[in-house]
Amino acid sequence: MRLIDAMVKNHFVPRLIIKNFADSGGNIWFYNKKSNVVSKPIPYLSQLQKKNFYGKKPIIKLKNIFPHIEINPIFQREDLNLDKNIELFIESPTGAILSKIIKKISTGYIHRVSNKESELIKEYFVIQHLRTPAFKRVSDEVRKQPLMFPPNTKKLIMDIEHNRNVDFKEIVKEKFPNLNFKQRRVKVKELRKSLKKRLKQDPDFIKKIRNSKKTKELLDAEIKKAEEEIEKMRTHPDKHSSEILDRKMKDKFLKRFKFDKRKIKFIINKTKVPFVLSDTGIVIVCWDYGYEKELHFYLPIHPQILIEFSEDLKTSNSVDEKFVKEFNQMSKDESLINIYSNSIDALKILIKNNKNLPK
Repeated sequence: MRLIDAMVKNHFVPRLIIKNFADSGGNIWFYNKKSNVVSKPIPYLSQLQKKNFYGKKPIIKLKNIFPHIEINPIFQREDLNLDKNIELFIESPTGAILSKIIKKISTGYIHRVSNKESELIKEYFVIQHLRTPAFKRVSDEVRKQPLMFPPNTKKLIMDIEHNRNVDFKEIVKEKFPNLNFKQRRVKVKELRKSLKKRLKQDPDFIKKIRNSKKTKELLDAEIKKAEEEIEKMRTHPDKHSSEILDRKMKDKFLKRFKFDKRKIKFIINKTKVPFVLSDTGIVIVCWDYGYEKELHFYLPIHPQILIEFSEDLKTSNSVDEKFVKEFNQMSKDESLINIYSNSIDALKILIKNNKNLPK
């Protein structure tokens, strides 16, 4: 079992998408932009996956390792790992919706997307943005920078501490956990009375304790401990999985790009040049119109269909060959390494020269 687990491969672009860009025999071409080489046709199932790309731990264990994250409620099975949750609650239901969309458009109709379907497709898009090697690489670069608290951290904490009132209820609760409610009330009164008497004798009594050498040593130890704990989480091998799980990461993306106001629009390609698929599974680009710039968000679901998350009211738009070629070039630019297609001719356009084409 351990040997099998060690060899687990996870798709970072789901098979439900990849298969649409394969030919009738289940094979797919890909162009490697680093080597400038096009592969021979290969089974689509073997592509866009990596060994142990996600953490293998159940979500409940990841939650304990990263207590600061808020688990995205779409991941409903905390007893299962992230990969299985993505399959059950993101890929399978989204795949069913996309199949309906593709089937309808192929017969000349536009699928009317419900609010529920739209929310799920948006959720899929954000998760797809977080789950790719491209995002993981950026995240890894950030984590390479050592984390240290600001030099004035101790002063900031002490300033807060000096302005904080003594919470006798919390003190009694912590030091006398076996007392009942009535006994705790009595103990709180006793402590307040004792402190009041002590402050009459020495008004700086609390201040002296807070400024004592022992307190400063304790604070130094706590700051160091906190830095070590944060560093441990930052460099943990499951950090990327925690970012995919974290609801705050998703909400930050949705808020930043006002996704709640964006509608689903279908970009339909009726030309002979198919749309290609980047190894990110999505394309986020800035269209420069000369007089203004706009961010556009595309989800390629078929060589003839893109989903755009648009701010206009159109439900669909047919595009010409110029648009398709521009989009394919942007897919190349947005990809980390590879671009995929069911047609070598679509990839030829992206190649710097033709000498590396397979015979």
